[in-house]
Amino acid sequence: MGWRPDAMKHPDGVWSKAIERIEIVCGPTQTWPGRCGVIAHAFLRERLVKGRAVVGVWTGPIAPSVPCTTMPGGVLHQWIVQRDGLVVDPTRWVFEGAAPYVYRGKADDYMSKT
Repeated sequence: MGWRPDAMKHPDGVWSKAIERIEIVCGPTQTWPGRCGVIAHAFLRERLVKGRAVVGVWTGPIAPSVPCTTMPGGVLHQWIVQRDGLVVDPTRWVFEGAAPYVYRGKADDYMSKT
């Protein structure tokens, strides 16, 4: 089994329909890497989640199999922050080298610039 972080995942059943809906709007999940802002905004625009889009840096680990351009402090990234402060990140799985899922949990490896 590949590299897996300690991440709180929303039950897959809750988000699988959301992922299917965004695939209709933005294309298949295979095209999502590098498009985190587009995908986060699509989740908001389609009213699949409430919150605000945030631009910042992913500071967490990146799976060895993931080709990624880093900058000092991490990787430029976009995600959603909800009113309760929890993060909803529809593309976190890209950094993990995992199957597509929607992360909802603590802002553990996120550094906001907005």
